[in-house]
Amino acid sequence: MTLSLRPPALRTLLAFTLAAILTSPGWSRTRDDLDAAIEASTSSISPSKLAAEVGNIAHSSALSRAKKEKRISNLTRVTVIAATAYKSAPDEILTIALEYASAASASAPAFAEVIANAVSFTPAVKALNSASGQVRTAAFASAKSGKLPARPAMVAHTATPPRVTASTLGTEPPAEVYAPRSGNLSAESSEDGSSKAAAASFESNAAGRSGGALQGSTSFHLTAEVGVRRDDNVYLNDLDKRSDTILSVTPGVEVHYGQNSVSHGTIVLKDSFVRYTQDSAPNVNLVDASADFAHDSGTLKLAADASYQQFSQNTAAGAVIGSNQVYQYNVLAVHTSAESELTAKTRVKVGAELNNLHYKTVGLIGSQDITIPLKVYYETTPKFDLFAGFDYRHIDPQDDGPSGRDLYYNLGFRGNLTPKLSGEFSTGYRSRQVGENDRENLWGFDGKFKYEMTAKSTMSLSATRDFGTGAQGQSLKNTRYAVTVGTELTTQWQLGAIVAYTDISYGPEVFTATGTPLGSGRNDKAWEATLQAGYAFTGSLNATANYVYRSNDSTIQGLQYTNNILSLMLGYRY
Repeated sequence: MTLSLRPPALRTLLAFTLAAILTSPGWSRTRDDLDAAIEASTSSISPSKLAAEVGNIAHSSALSRAKKEKRISNLTRVTVIAATAYKSAPDEILTIALEYASAASASAPAFAEVIANAVSFTPAVKALNSASGQVRTAAFASAKSGKLPARPAMVAHTATPPRVTASTLGTEPPAEVYAPRSGNLSAESSEDGSSKAAAASFESNAAGRSGGALQGSTSFHLTAEVGVRRDDNVYLNDLDKRSDTILSVTPGVEVHYGQNSVSHGTIVLKDSFVRYTQDSAPNVNLVDASADFAHDSGTLKLAADASYQQFSQNTAAGAVIGSNQVYQYNVLAVHTSAESELTAKTRVKVGAELNNLHYKTVGLIGSQDITIPLKVYYETTPKFDLFAGFDYRHIDPQDDGPSGRDLYYNLGFRGNLTPKLSGEFSTGYRSRQVGENDRENLWGFDGKFKYEMTAKSTMSLSATRDFGTGAQGQSLKNTRYAVTVGTELTTQWQLGAIVAYTDISYGPEVFTATGTPLGSGRNDKAWEATLQAGYAFTGSLNATANYVYRSNDSTIQGLQYTNNILSLMLGYRY
């Protein structure tokens, strides 16, 4: 006699099998988990239905974060087990896993890691080489876009308004004020005091399905931005305060490749045509080019980014009493890192960073820094690591001055401190030696934290204390704190704000070509606040508005200033 089971009968048999396993003494499962397992096994749960169920759990006000994680993990795991139960082809299994991971993560971005882990450790998916890395990439890509892709292998950017973060607001001070290692220069400061990265971030999130697919998961986009800003203190000089209205037109091109794959990246090229309507500065052409690459196979993580930017703006560090000109400079930044497992609980991360600041304005001194960071991590829990680190940095001034060497011995941690608070922080001993001058010492730190206030609102804190290099060759000691808040009001509106405080201590001019260090004794305390609003008209058309307030209080008379900037930008992406 032959026993024939049709799909409904198979699902019923699978349900009883799962129920028996989950209720056995070796398993610790709640009644809710068992119900989820039976429901997933006895009904055909599509990716969209899973997304709806996961979304309901994630947004429930009656459940704690820990309970949400457990329910989402169990529901996702059992659903994927049921969906792949009758599949044997690796490509088919991987496609199903990516589809469910993407759908669930799009509906609950805050639980993308939980979802990725749940999918990755299902038996069928776990047996596939490199599947874990692809699942994680798909989950986080969908969590970032906030929309369900048509197929995971062809995920496109979707129409959401710009996510307002520290990088999109771009209120980091100029490159020469802060040691390059403390931030990504490509998103720090632009000619209007608010970042060009704001527009780039907007377009990255509000791409829609416009543009063209080159092949597989590669897409090509043309971009255009039209901006206007009003600056009430172009020279950052209260003794000769000059205001101006600046117009800009910025065509560009973007290429995104490897979306939802283990290896992926982006290439962006823009050219801004800037015109000062009241002739406070010469009209300029400013190039902005960047590229990034990432690879995550689970056991090996590689990351690299490079940027080249041309600036036309004044900075506090380059300020000269009575100056009535706008400085021009170029910044080249390259950062690479590789992280790999040593043992089951230890990982090592090593990198190489290049930051080159070159002034075109005569009398100002740029620098080139090369940094080699090294960290060894020890996993204390699945979501928390302790680490010991060492950074070596070599500094060469733009002209013929003596070179310098910075060392940073540090200890720290990374991971989840609470269900809603995560971050990475290091603290330790820094030292600087420039030529034959006396060694400088500093107790330093570097940290970034993120707190999930609600499902659509986040707050982040960054703090750093490090050496820097001034535009007159000074050795700087910088301390900076910044708080950023971002919220998504609707699917089209987003708001954000950032407040930053900086304390800059100017040491002797040890990087000058004269060989005779001059002590300045200058100390600046600066405040900066930014408000940003973004609106997405369609998947291709968007608008942003920024207001920036800056205030600098210096011990040197004549170098104090206040600055207000209001800017509007309209962006289009095809």
